[in-house]
Amino acid sequence: MIRVLLDTDVIIECLRNNSVVISALEELVDKGTIICYSPVSKAEIYGGMRLHCSHSTGNIIQ
Repeated sequence: MIRVLLDTDVIIECLRNNSVVISALEELVDKGTIICYSPVSKAEIYGGMRLHCSHSTGNIIQ
C-alpha cells in the first residue's frame, strides 16, 4: 500500500476547494493510496488559520 505525505501547501489548496488538487487526491485514494499529513503541517494550518475558518478546518484536520 502506498502512502503520500501531503505538504502544507497542498492541504491549504484542499481547504480552499481547489478542484484540480482535490481531483488529483481523489484519484490517488481511488487507487488505494493512503493520504497522510505531518504534525508540522497540522501546526502550520492551525497557526495560519483565520478565525472564521476554525470550525470547518477543525473538522477536516483532526
